[in-house]
Amino acid sequence: METGFEPDALACSGAWEGNVTPQQADVEAQLALDFAPFVGAGADFSFVGKSDDADNGPFTSNPMDTTGTLNFDVPITGFFAVALKAGDAFSVYLFDGGVAGLTSIDYSTLGVSVNQDGQAQDLSHATLISVGPFAAPIPEPETYALMLAGLGVVGFVARRRKR
Repeated sequence: METGFEPDALACSGAWEGNVTPQQADVEAQLALDFAPFVGAGADFSFVGKSDDADNGPFTSNPMDTTGTLNFDVPITGFFAVALKAGDAFSVYLFDGGVAGLTSIDYSTLGVSVNQDGQAQDLSHATLISVGPFAAPIPEPETYALMLAGLGVVGFVARRRKR
């Protein structure tokens, strides 16, 4: 699939209206559906940071052109997503950094937002979104204590009935 990225994006979600941050919960829920064929059902999406954050978040800079390169502070391994914000819209793209990791991606905002003449609009910022397997909640110690107490009571009652 030709996406205007190097390396090519695996999939895209969008274009969405507005800004990604105020819609974070909705975006994460939609990405779980849109990207499930690639990352599996129940994947967990978490916002890492934006290129217009202080110190550029997880990026080395905040490029603001219609095409360019997004460089990461550290190599990104496994599945991850990048949201590109241009004009009054954003789109989210899925990548696979593999085991070695990706240190950068070349981007184009053509699939994000165009002006009335069909020209791509400049990048406002990029957002890095981590993708991980769904993690079942780990029970708190109090839950284990309550379960053990319940089993103790059941054992005590069963022992008394045997006599």
